[in-house]
Amino acid sequence: MEGYTKDPITPDESKGIDFCIKIMKKKYPFITGWRLIKDYRNWEGVLFIVLLIDPNRLSSYLDCPLYDNLSFSLKNYPRDYNTLNYFIDSECLSYEERKEILDRMDEKIKTTYNTAIPDVFVKNYVSVSSKITRGKTFKETLIISGFNVV
Repeated sequence: MEGYTKDPITPDESKGIDFCIKIMKKKYPFITGWRLIKDYRNWEGVLFIVLLIDPNRLSSYLDCPLYDNLSFSLKNYPRDYNTLNYFIDSECLSYEERKEILDRMDEKIKTTYNTAIPDVFVKNYVSVSSKITRGKTFKETLIISGFNVV
């Protein structure tokens, strides 16, 4: 939405994401941390985050070898990757298997953030985009925007 800017995340709201990531790490031990995307304040209703991962732990978790040129790619093309495919050998898992892993991670992070984290630690927003919901307060949805290494 053009011109929309939400309030910055508070320390308590940051702790809420920390709690969520701690729960996620139990299922996905290759996760090492998180950070917000740079323009996170421009999106109503969602908090986009980048999950920080350990590629070696990812390789062990998936029982797949790392992408051959991973070190070169990370050094020469530093950026956030929108999928885990950039880290593992592309022939190890089918497209459907890789998509299923990402879908499960997306669902787990949304559900955890919206149901397992105490409300005091969850970022809320006041709707401005819809005439029907304008002025009402809702919980933000936590969404994985990408992956990067520490």
